[in-house]
Amino acid sequence: MINYLNLKNGILSIQCFVRENQIYPYDPGLRLQGEGQHLVLNKINNFDHLDMLLNLSIGKPFFRSNFKKYNDPNLKNKFVSSVWVLLKKGVIKKIFNLSKIKKHKCFIEILQRFKSKDRIHPNFIGTEKQVFARIYLGAKSKKELRNAINFVHKKLRVEDNQNKDLILDKFNI
Repeated sequence: MINYLNLKNGILSIQCFVRENQIYPYDPGLRLQGEGQHLVLNKINNFDHLDMLLNLSIGKPFFRSNFKKYNDPNLKNKFVSSVWVLLKKGVIKKIFNLSKIKKHKCFIEILQRFKSKDRIHPNFIGTEKQVFARIYLGAKSKKELRNAINFVHKKLRVEDNQNKDLILDKFNI
């Protein structure tokens, strides 16, 4: 496919999900995906796709070093995950424990969309607009990653004016 498209420089991202040992690709793109994979790659592999695309767009070299040396497809044997935090409709009064999550040894990055006093409108529900944040985690083992995901779900709280948690769902894996 790559040869057929005659790709020379750029980013090809194909997201997949697995069900009953079958791989189902979806959402291919020759761009940075909204998921933010470039943040994980930057933290673990020490290169930033955003910088590379900006360089390419203004006629600079796509990457100035030995890309094969940096691009470890196994992510230095780390297990990584993005935890999407979805909110119910309401107004955010207070956000609890983000600083604790950011200090966790598995924390990589956070893309936070909302802050105190922001409103999650009813028409946001069922769309990506209800995403409070994507929290990126990386660990040395599956167990450590599961524990980090559980830590996020246990610690994070987003309260409304009635002191009710606006987070749609929390779970323990």
